[in-house]
Amino acid sequence: MRYENWDVLLFPGDSKTPIQEFKTQCSVIQGRESPYLNDMGPVLGPQSFQMPPGTQTLLPVLGSYIPSLPEGAPFRASIHNWDQPVPSRLMDSLMQPDDALLYHAQVYIDGEPAS
Repeated sequence: MRYENWDVLLFPGDSKTPIQEFKTQCSVIQGRESPYLNDMGPVLGPQSFQMPPGTQTLLPVLGSYIPSLPEGAPFRASIHNWDQPVPSRLMDSLMQPDDALLYHAQVYIDGEPAS
C-alpha cells in the first residue's frame, strides 16, 4: 500500500513475502480520535506542544482488502518512507526549534482497532 512516499507492507506470521492487497484506497479524516493529537504530555512531558483548541487536523487513512489472511492469523506491518519525512505546513508553522516530529500509525481490522 502506498500513500505519497510512504509504503505499508503486511507480512503473514514470520514470512518474508508481503501479502498482496486489493482495493487500496486513501482517504482523509479529521484527527479528533488520535490520543497523540490531543495530549502529547504522557509521551513527551508536560512542556510538549499542544494543538490550539479548535484546530482541525486531517489524517490520511490507507485502507485495503486482504482476502488471503485468515481471521485471527498473526501478521506484521512494515512502514517505510522513501524520503525524509517533513511536517505539514500547519505543523511546521506551529513548531518550535526544539520540538520533535512524531508519526503515528494505527491498524484497524474490520473497523476495530488492532494496535
